[in-house]
Amino acid sequence: MELSIWRCLFGLSVTALSLWGGHYFAWVRDLQRTHAYIYGVLSIFSGIAIWLFPQPIFFILCAFPAIGGAVVLLCYDYDGRRNRAIVDEADAVSSDGTRRSS
Repeated sequence: MELSIWRCLFGLSVTALSLWGGHYFAWVRDLQRTHAYIYGVLSIFSGIAIWLFPQPIFFILCAFPAIGGAVVLLCYDYDGRRNRAIVDEADAVSSDGTRRSS
C-alpha cells in the first residue's frame, strides 16, 4: 500500500481536531496529568495510525511512545510513593522536633 498524501492530511486533521476538542471539551471532571498525557499521545498517534497503519513502520513508531509512557507512569508512581513516605515521616516528628512514639 502506498503512502497517500490524502491519508496523511486526513490523519493530521484527526489529530488536530482531537487535540483541539480535548483542550476545549467540558470534561466531567478535571483530567489528571497522566490522563491528559495519555489522551494527547493517543490523539497524536490516531492520526499516524490513519496514515501508516498497515505499514510495519507504524508498529515500530508505536513502540517509542508505549515505552516512554510506561516509564513516565512508573516515575509518577515512584514520585507519589516517595512523597507519601516524606509526609508520613514528617507526621511522625512532633512540632518540637522529637519523634513521636507509635
